[in-house]
Amino acid sequence: MPYLLGRRCRTGRRLLTQRSPGTFLSGVFLSNSPRRQLGTTGIQISPIGLGCMGMSDFYGKADDGTSTALLHHALDTGMNFFDTADMYGPWTNERLVGGALRPRRDEAVIATKFGVMRDENGGWLGINGKPEYVGASCNASLERLGIDTIDLYYQHRVDSDTPIEETVSAAAGGRYQVHEKIRCPLYYLSNLSSRAEARRAGAAGSPWTKRRPRTGKIPPLGR
Repeated sequence: MPYLLGRRCRTGRRLLTQRSPGTFLSGVFLSNSPRRQLGTTGIQISPIGLGCMGMSDFYGKADDGTSTALLHHALDTGMNFFDTADMYGPWTNERLVGGALRPRRDEAVIATKFGVMRDENGGWLGINGKPEYVGASCNASLERLGIDTIDLYYQHRVDSDTPIEETVSAAAGGRYQVHEKIRCPLYYLSNLSSRAEARRAGAAGSPWTKRRPRTGKIPPLGR
């Protein structure tokens, strides 16, 4: 399993490694560390989040029971930010994360992503940022996660064939009403290619601030 407690770094904090299961984040600063504000949204998250991709894809055989226990233990240690995507599995990682976190939904901030298309065998089908695809992807992710709202919704990769203004407008408002299915009407770009692209995204309706926030807040819009 990935994300398990490993050796200590120079600061004395332990690193997350792919070693055999052991005590996960035991004694690390998470439980006593102050939360960080996510941009200007008011959402408070732990200083370390858990990326869940490797629980379902890319790193060999995975065990859902072990992964579920890991997710629960992460919550117990004070971690509350969990990242998944529709393409992980594909599709199975959202089901795993949703199934594990639903019983403790009020403790978890769930982020998921859209934009990278794969077939049922894991084959790559391309990048899609078309407004109708944003709406369909949001609904599908909600169903797989088994939750009413997504806390943070990312565009996994920018679609060079679709103006970014159209993609952002679909997420921030518009007839697909994606913004009504997200905890706050947020939109985050996972892999912007330029500052100009970020400015265009902001102008199109993304409610993220484009200025770097003060210390203690995570930059809300960037590469």
